[in-house]
Amino acid sequence: MKSLKIILFSLLLLSPLFSQTEEYIFRQLTDADGLSQSTIFSMIQDEDGYLWLGTIDGLNRYDGYEFRVYVNDPSDASSISDNFISALYEDSDGFIWIGTVNGYVNCFDRKTEVFKRYFVNDFFSTINNSEKDFYDYPLAFSRNQINTITAIAEDDEGHLWLGTWGNGLIKFDRKTNKGIHHYSDPDNPFSLSSNRVTDLILDSNDDLWIATFGGGLNKLAKENSNGNNKSKIDIFILTAVRK
Repeated sequence: MKSLKIILFSLLLLSPLFSQTEEYIFRQLTDADGLSQSTIFSMIQDEDGYLWLGTIDGLNRYDGYEFRVYVNDPSDASSISDNFISALYEDSDGFIWIGTVNGYVNCFDRKTEVFKRYFVNDFFSTINNSEKDFYDYPLAFSRNQINTITAIAEDDEGHLWLGTWGNGLIKFDRKTNKGIHHYSDPDNPFSLSSNRVTDLILDSNDDLWIATFGGGLNKLAKENSNGNNKSKIDIFILTAVRK
């Protein structure tokens, strides 16, 4: 009984500590600190701890103290393709991939400080976009440049997957510099539900999950049939549950 009283007394003494509200301090970094532009569409932290920020006026690297800004130089083909950054990704080899609103994906080698450019229109023909125009989406995408890069992911085989704002999905082979186009086809129930891709993620089974704008959630899974791999897209239309 005495031990129980001691425990209860100890809990009473400690209870104010548990009830205290944790306070946070937000620090704002602006163009006055060296940030090239205040609108940021994408952000990653690389394996060395640097923050990479995709803005509407260049790529920014932040080391915790200062910014370094990378912008297009029309006279330098090894500079970034353009300044309107919409997606960022660091691959398994440490290269930074930068997607832009104008439909370019750049591979940045941090050792040589060289950008290598790829134009996504080289990987597919522009489809006839019959989807509704979504002007309530952020201005950069509501301009309806359907080849805008919205998301980048990498699978276990080293292929890059590129989501676009209106032209579906691209599987990009870095070794051959070739791409395979996946898009919404009303006559194919196993195709994408929408060509407006908003985000991508690969799960532990290396299945690709594709978030779309207005078309729900899609899963791209590899199936083995008679020893041959084939791809099939399962479509999950998610609706809000209201009480």
